Amino acid sequence: MRLPTAHGDPPVSGRLRAAAEDFVVDEVLGFEPDGAGSHVLLVVEKRAANTGWVASQLARAAGVAVRDVGWSGQKDRNAIARQAFTLPWPAQTPVAGCLDFAGEGYRVLRADRHGRKLRPGAHRANRFALRVRDVAGDLDSMADRLRLVGERGVPDYFGPQRFGRQGANLERARAWAACGDAPRDRSARGFALSAARSALFNTVLAERVRRGDWDRLLPGEAVMLDGRRSFFRAGDIDETLVARCTAMDVHPSGPLWGRGASPAEGVALAVESAVTDAEPGLRGLLEGEGLDHERRALRLPCAGCAGRWRAMTCCSSSSCRVVRSRPQCCTRSCGMRGTRPMAPETSAWGSVDRHGGPGRLPAARRPRPCRHPPDGQTRMRGRHPCAAASGSRRASGPDRAVPSRGPCRG
Repeated sequence: MRLPTAHGDPPVSGRLRAAAEDFVVDEVLGFEPDGAGSHVLLVVEKRAANTGWVASQLARAAGVAVRDVGWSGQKDRNAIARQAFTLPWPAQTPVAGCLDFAGEGYRVLRADRHGRKLRPGAHRANRFALRVRDVAGDLDSMADRLRLVGERGVPDYFGPQRFGRQGANLERARAWAACGDAPRDRSARGFALSAARSALFNTVLAERVRRGDWDRLLPGEAVMLDGRRSFFRAGDIDETLVARCTAMDVHPSGPLWGRGASPAEGVALAVESAVTDAEPGLRGLLEGEGLDHERRALRLPCAGCAGRWRAMTCCSSSSCRVVRSRPQCCTRSCGMRGTRPMAPETSAWGSVDRHGGPGRLPAARRPRPCRHPPDGQTRMRGRHPCAAASGSRRASGPDRAVPSRGPCRG
């Protein structure tokens, strides 16, 4: 399914993730190791290996059970990723020995004492650096396009990865909804539910993009706070809310479908209902499986992306490097939508930061009440944007796709 773009066709085209070096992920924990305790916290660099497989190799090297290895989030396999793991570690044994842990596709960069096991969602954010190869098109217009993206953000679609190869996860969900035959594997059920939820969200967002109000608040909107999972219900949209929305302090939201009524009302609810009513099977499946209705912002801010684009000649090939950070509650969306393969003669570099630079990343990792609802409007609480069932942790090799240990991180 081709989703509509908010800013028109891209002025340039290129290839994404042609090699592992083209996608670099750095996990931002948001806290320092304790320096003491019964665990060791490792910073591990992995290349072309999935998180679950690396965890199994660390468990083998340390002589512990895989279930005792902690990590905060899954990282892409086809990438170079640096993330934290924890292992139980005897108090009398120096942690320096962990620096020798290495194998196919991974190595330990740092080891420190820590007091507890890492749990899913413990990190603050992920920082991504993406290289786009074979860049071609109107490079002169890129500064204007990046300035527009910085001012308005981009639609925060779920990307193709959420739906599996050739949409297999979504097809599995549709078959489940139609026939009632749930996938036998627990992880397959979790991926199918996540794909169904994401598909409904994408259809709502696509309709808002077509209408041209994806970045504007509608009467009755469930308004999300930037960088948080909290939202409040707005009635009439006054000048204060318009100003806050323009400043990226708040965003319109869409449904992550589940049990319970949508918090949206009025025009916003009418738009949602018109789209989701066309998918009664997916709606019924998510409600029947016990997922609760939650919210996700329709818009992804991209502050700081303008003014850092330049072109250069580079050995008859071209590349563009884009850097940005995202809170862990917002990962795995599709802000890079719209690139196409071509073959040019120049190179271009750019930079995008999710929150305008380090230090502006949100510190909160748990739902909390909205602190700034307009007078007379309802305080509400948001939950994590995806409550897909947890998956298996078994792995047999570095390139086996291992599903999430806990709720999918949105």
